[in-house]
Amino acid sequence: MTVQFTGSDDGVTVVDPIERRRVQLRTGERAVPRAVDPETFLFPVGAACAIETESLGLDRADDAHVRDADGRSIASLLTDQELTLPREEYVIEISAPIKLYLEVETALSVTAGGGAIRLSFDGPVEVQIGARSYHKRPAATITTPDDPEAMMTAVSALSSALQSTTCERAYPTLRGHPPLLERGDELDVPSSIEPPDTGVEIVIPPSYEHLFAAAPLAFYTGATLVPGDSALLRTEAGWEQRLGGWQNFEDEVADTLKQLVLMDCVVRTEGLYPVDLHERSVLEASLPFDLGELYSLPLAKQIPEYLSVPYQAIEEYVPRWVLTAHIPAEPRGVEALPFVCNELGVVRLPRGTRINSPYERTSGYSRDGPSTPSVAAPGAGDTVRGPSVDVRSESGGSTRSESGSSVRGGSRSGGDARDRADLTLVQPERTDESIEHAWFGEHLPRGATKATVQAFRSKLEREPPGETVDITVVCNDAEMVSEQESLDDLYGDRTDVSYDLHSHYGLSTSELREVLANPDSDFLHFIGHATPDGMECHDGRLDIREMDEVSVDAFLFNACQSWRQAVAMTERGAIGGVGTLGDVENDYAIDIGKAMARLLNLGFHLRSALELVREHTVIGEQYLVFGDGSLDLAQPEEGTPFLTEVESRADGNYDVAVHIYPMTATYIGGMGSPSIQEIDTYYLGPGKTDTWQFTETEVREYLRSHRYPVRFDGELKWNQTENE
Repeated sequence: MTVQFTGSDDGVTVVDPIERRRVQLRTGERAVPRAVDPETFLFPVGAACAIETESLGLDRADDAHVRDADGRSIASLLTDQELTLPREEYVIEISAPIKLYLEVETALSVTAGGGAIRLSFDGPVEVQIGARSYHKRPAATITTPDDPEAMMTAVSALSSALQSTTCERAYPTLRGHPPLLERGDELDVPSSIEPPDTGVEIVIPPSYEHLFAAAPLAFYTGATLVPGDSALLRTEAGWEQRLGGWQNFEDEVADTLKQLVLMDCVVRTEGLYPVDLHERSVLEASLPFDLGELYSLPLAKQIPEYLSVPYQAIEEYVPRWVLTAHIPAEPRGVEALPFVCNELGVVRLPRGTRINSPYERTSGYSRDGPSTPSVAAPGAGDTVRGPSVDVRSESGGSTRSESGSSVRGGSRSGGDARDRADLTLVQPERTDESIEHAWFGEHLPRGATKATVQAFRSKLEREPPGETVDITVVCNDAEMVSEQESLDDLYGDRTDVSYDLHSHYGLSTSELREVLANPDSDFLHFIGHATPDGMECHDGRLDIREMDEVSVDAFLFNACQSWRQAVAMTERGAIGGVGTLGDVENDYAIDIGKAMARLLNLGFHLRSALELVREHTVIGEQYLVFGDGSLDLAQPEEGTPFLTEVESRADGNYDVAVHIYPMTATYIGGMGSPSIQEIDTYYLGPGKTDTWQFTETEVREYLRSHRYPVRFDGELKWNQTENE
């Protein structure tokens, strides 16, 4: 299903039905689009139309560039900018939720600012509109036996998804989804899979540990994986660099990948996007090479130059990484690699420490089972809390914790003890490297995502959804109605996204089963109680483990100890969601439910939304993402989700910085510019911008123009009223 164009009395609506993205191009008059050949466009598009109009505008502050007929950049459109150009052929590139290219021959006036872009022409002219979906699908499936050397051949073929081997491949849209990998008796690489010949090799010992860790670097560089006694990165010209012994191999590979991506992002500003990039401005003077000369070199000659710079010299400018995947060094781990490489994730073994009680850590946890603790035992006051061990009353419902606060249900009839018996909670060795740490190992990771390959496959296999985001809120406890009522005002309050909100109270097991099986339901927000045996309903418990499949794409189970049911959701067709490890007190849970609703409504991923919740709530660590943390519900209101940080100064002014978060189309390698007056610099994302000083009047004016969250003197704020 391709991108679609629909005319209206006020312009053209561009819709991507698969990604559920929509862009409104306003003309101020009726527009009747007619289909044109996409092959005639200078840049690749999937669908195209033409309209006649005197003007065209977007009520969005998306990244945009004006180019000449040959694609050379004329100007980048930033905040509060006006541009007048003589009559020529122009290409206007707009990185909206759907990639747009407007081709027109005219005299052109452009105004950017106030969260909008306006284009004016020298009269009624034909504007050709090309659109490209950000949706990516694997081109094929590669079968590999469990032999590590055969797997090396299979993993080497993942780079066939690269659409360029120049430094422009740092742009996420020029990296396609790698082919899928599945295990079988024989190696089978379809003839349609053709990895590029980049002249780069990665030599590694033939082990799962080395292979999995090297996979993202091999994908990004188009490298061939070669068996050998030691680990090396080398090129056809004879250059080589060691990748460390086993103990630091993961770190060496991760640092090399990050350095290559950063350098590509800096060097590519010599090409199609000559923007004022912050990272270039701070690094260029210290780099031992000329960016213009390096831009034209092949990848195999760029790599030695890039890596001649010590990593420590550029580390602080590396964008914040999106994903670290903790994958067991065993054959089944290979099936996760295409999804991890798709996001340029870092791969590590699932090392961590078992948490056997609310107050102590004991033996270390690794793929081989108990071992010497891999994380130091806590000292005085350094306690690690696991799930609550409160015993639930036979009558169920809300009970009291030791503090006397109302708690969202737990188990009954001894179920809690059984649940603890087969729950191993693990503290991963690292949870601070990326926005999301996806744990593909056994057991439950605290502070990370409980990831499953099935959840990523479900995302690929789902049928194209409708244009409307269908949200179902279920409240199965009368004491929690206040949370449900507050959500009516939080979900669906946007004019650029079509919502269909359904609210239910006190569902039975059969009614809740129908909700979970509804193919039109995109997101379920459940408020109530859970036990090890299921979700509480007025006539008993619905155990999702007993269902064959579910059709809900995403979920939030705001109920005690809902982790088992959350796992069952991702094993039966859900793509991703949030559940709880232990008990959650009602007041705190209401705050978390509202915060998640606000963030998801604004276009944050599950992973980013939960990270912010953990940072700003008392019991946020009790919540985990399950499945695919990259799932979102709605497109961002602007180019990408962000959080503005405002700190009061002693002189009465304010320090202001922006934290850029990823959107579905822009993972590692994307960039953005804050919509702040007189700021004309781009920054790599995700990450934090510079800090600027503004007066109170300037801060108020800026905050009134955005609905994204604000951290004001450490406290999270949500809307214009609060921000004032």
